[in-house]
Amino acid sequence: MNDEFELVRRLAHDGDTAPAAVSETRRELMELIHDEQTRTTDATPPGRQIVPYLIYEDVAAAVDWLEKAFGFRELGEARLIDPDGILEHAEVEAEGSLLILGPPSIHGDSPRRGVSTMLTVRVLDVDSHYDRSRATGAEIVVDLGDAPWGVRRYQARDPEGHQWHFEQPLERSSA
Repeated sequence: MNDEFELVRRLAHDGDTAPAAVSETRRELMELIHDEQTRTTDATPPGRQIVPYLIYEDVAAAVDWLEKAFGFRELGEARLIDPDGILEHAEVEAEGSLLILGPPSIHGDSPRRGVSTMLTVRVLDVDSHYDRSRATGAEIVVDLGDAPWGVRRYQARDPEGHQWHFEQPLERSSA
């Protein structure tokens, strides 16, 4: 905060300061203001207020598979690798939402031992998403189709048993 006050003090003496210095000081102040606004308004981006944490026995293999089969993207800066080289924490982005992946621990066990979830992910083109998943060998649990509640969807199971429901809202008729 002292830096901001110093910048304001420098600007208060515009007549005593070289124009280039005033211009540079104004630029620095505007950057500080922008950075502060960005930090407060973007602290939690949309789709990241509630973050699912999924348990995988092999987190690295899960990240690789989720990227290939479902088109998710790993956020590499969040990787935590233990001293033995095992991936202990990973974050992936799915259609603008964040998912955290970790190994079995006090937080939960593998779905292979009975714990399971089903996550719904809205995608822009569910048909091409379905084609990609099938081509990668995803186990399709519910085939692609229109649901009576107004979405086109399919459901797949990943290699460790998590259920994934991908959907795209159907256009509503105005009749």
